[in-house]
Amino acid sequence: MEKVALVGERLGPILVQLPPSLVFELVSVERLLQRLRSNISSNIAFEPRHPSWLEAGPLFKEYRVARVAADPPLLGDEFEARVTEQFGYLRLHGKPKVYYSSYSDDYISQLADVLLASKAALIWCIFDNTASGAAVQNALALKEALGKRSGSSRTIKD
Repeated sequence: MEKVALVGERLGPILVQLPPSLVFELVSVERLLQRLRSNISSNIAFEPRHPSWLEAGPLFKEYRVARVAADPPLLGDEFEARVTEQFGYLRLHGKPKVYYSSYSDDYISQLADVLLASKAALIWCIFDNTASGAAVQNALALKEALGKRSGSSRTIKD
């Protein structure tokens, strides 16, 4: 964390990606979250891939950790922002072909509505459909869609 701290105010959230084989264990996870929170003041997002992690909701809430909302869903649940009161983290991988497919204009428009309706103070939306270059186009389309919504109080950063 000392090296990460060198980024200063440009530091975004810390993303913890977990392998599909990692089963949720309450005691171990709580110990990890205690250590993370004692060393990290920035936002933390977990991207679990094993269904047992659906039990982690209360623990994530207690330690102000967001569970990544992914598309396509990693745990079989509906795609919706899983946010703390202050923070959300979305990872969009493209569909129908993960990492390759571009999102439709309709999808981007609906996503803009979802983001603007969220109660989270800060939401990171990451397009990970980079294999065919769709991520940049989709991110710019989302930024434009958000900018067109009148009365938006959200700050949109590149």
